[in-house]
Amino acid sequence: MKTAKKDLRRGVLRRLNGLSDAAIQDQSHAVKQHICRSDIYKHSTRISLYLSMPLGELRTDELARQIISDGKQLFVPITRTQGQPPRNTHSPTNAHKTMSMLNIPSIDHLETLNRNKWGIPEPDLAQAHTLHDALSPTSPGLDLILTPAVAFDGSFNRLGHGMGFYDGYIKAATRHADGFALHPPTILGLALVEQILHDITLPTDTHDEQMDAIVTSEGFKWSVK
Repeated sequence: MKTAKKDLRRGVLRRLNGLSDAAIQDQSHAVKQHICRSDIYKHSTRISLYLSMPLGELRTDELARQIISDGKQLFVPITRTQGQPPRNTHSPTNAHKTMSMLNIPSIDHLETLNRNKWGIPEPDLAQAHTLHDALSPTSPGLDLILTPAVAFDGSFNRLGHGMGFYDGYIKAATRHADGFALHPPTILGLALVEQILHDITLPTDTHDEQMDAIVTSEGFKWSVK
């Protein structure tokens, strides 16, 4: 299974590398419009959103600013791959992988985030303890989780980069909601149309999480569960 996923990642990433900057920007703007006009967005107040890599991925900077401008709470990922998680995080972790979602309180704060080794804006570990964690014991959790991927298939399966961050986080966020007797967060996969695999079913196992919907420049496609 690992080899099959690795081969699929290579094929999709080759296709994405051929996209022009203008094409990615146009699709990113269209996805932002679809999301902000949707009922699920209008009814959500606590939203987790990935911050995008510079190349080969749907861009989320415009959407991130809009979430804050609309008076909603924006939570963005902070990840570590070695050692212990930063203080004040309450997400699943082991000695190798951890991801938390921290609140970014303003557009000014958003625009001053430093970029990590993948070129992704991310809160500094030193300031993590000053930012509200979405899954802290007193937090009601998240209403909406907007996830990245290398690809999605027609059955709402997600192919990530192989680190398992989002699969683990979605499980933790669902358990957290259960603890408050709340509805679990809605999980939306955001994608360029070139990331949708129409004729391939992704190989999956028990830890892989499915999306509630996938959003591209063509609009929402909802899963029937």
